[in-house]
Amino acid sequence: MFEYEYFNNFRDFLYSIKKIGASSSNKQTKPASPTFLKKVISLYNENYMKNNRVKATYHCLFFKITK
Repeated sequence: MFEYEYFNNFRDFLYSIKKIGASSSNKQTKPASPTFLKKVISLYNENYMKNNRVKATYHCLFFKITK
């Protein structure tokens, strides 16, 4: 099952991910520089926005576990 959420831009999508507590599981990597993040946000907005919105697709998995 797929769920979709739409955002005004990629930055809004990143903020939504941050709000739910998502982070890198690899604590050994150093954080990306602000310049790098600005470039990624700009490129994503330029290449993946449709109808002035960024679409996030979530793949939902449901499990039933019984003993």
